[in-house]
Amino acid sequence: MKKKVIPWLPGIAAEIIAGVFCVVYAKINGETWSVYLELTASALLPFIFPVYSAISKKRLPTALGVSAAVFVFLASDLGSALGIYKSLPFWDSIVHGFFGFACSLTAFALLLRWNGARLKPFGFVLIILLFTMGVSALWEILEYFIDLMTGWDSQKIAASVAEGKSPVADTMEDMISALVGTAAFYLTLLADKLLHHGIYGPICDFHGFEKGKE
Repeated sequence: MKKKVIPWLPGIAAEIIAGVFCVVYAKINGETWSVYLELTASALLPFIFPVYSAISKKRLPTALGVSAAVFVFLASDLGSALGIYKSLPFWDSIVHGFFGFACSLTAFALLLRWNGARLKPFGFVLIILLFTMGVSALWEILEYFIDLMTGWDSQKIAASVAEGKSPVADTMEDMISALVGTAAFYLTLLADKLLHHGIYGPICDFHGFEKGKE
């Protein structure tokens, strides 16, 4: 029973923290209704992994839910509710960098569940890169359509123009930050190899690639 409950804990924690930050936001600002929606909706993200595990009958590492919960905390709770995006200009790059790392970890775990260890190492890490950059691109497309429908400037086009920068500067910086996050994940793969799979062995049951298989 305990093993069945643990994968759901990151999502539960994320929702509780979101509720706390809704109260905090109401105290310090509370004027923008979309922030409340963002806090509560984004906290559902960690539930994707236990739901997938329940449907597919293939258990995913709880670390994926934890990474999703941390991303929500950085992006929504601190970034939006506390306004750190505005007070710290580099915060957006930090969030997207962590997003790149979390997406890479997710791709890594999924590939292992889909017999990815049979791939050659180069193909394996290339798929991780393509997955992460593809998700990053989809996120930017989503932001674009949200801006079209609401009149918001989540892609900071007006802000970039006002600062004399390219209108696509924010989009490109976000994707570059995600790329840096993927590079950081690759470093952890290297460390895992040097430590004889002491990192991702316990987390993802990864013990190296299956030699001799395509």
